[in-house]
Amino acid sequence: PRSLPYLRWRYGEAPGLGYRAVVEGDPERPDGLAIFRVRPRGSLWEAAVAEALVRPGDRATAARLLRRVVRAVRADHLTCSFPPGSTALGAARRAGFLPAPAGITLVALPLADELREVARDLGRWALTLGDLEVF
Repeated sequence: PRSLPYLRWRYGEAPGLGYRAVVEGDPERPDGLAIFRVRPRGSLWEAAVAEALVRPGDRATAARLLRRVVRAVRADHLTCSFPPGSTALGAARRAGFLPAPAGITLVALPLADELREVARDLGRWALTLGDLEVF
């Protein structure tokens, strides 16, 4: 769950990574929040969206958040990774984002036998780029 304490720990207190956020709607009761960071990728600058948090089904807000990220920084490209079937993924696809030609290799070591099936089924993980980044 993306609780406020979790978001503060994961992004606000991450030393030296420079996460930023854009909000859609009233800052006191936002309709959505996108968390991202800018980093060099070879000779290019990449804006990496770690989270796009919106109400289920609110693709319009998710799309506006992605556009806000684009306008907020000078970057050569924007990357994101959202769970299959998520509102954010639907918004990214409608906005013209393209799937990467090759995915990532995720390695998991289940510590209990009952977790083996869960570890093999990536669709049950609902991972975002924020879950996948190593720092």
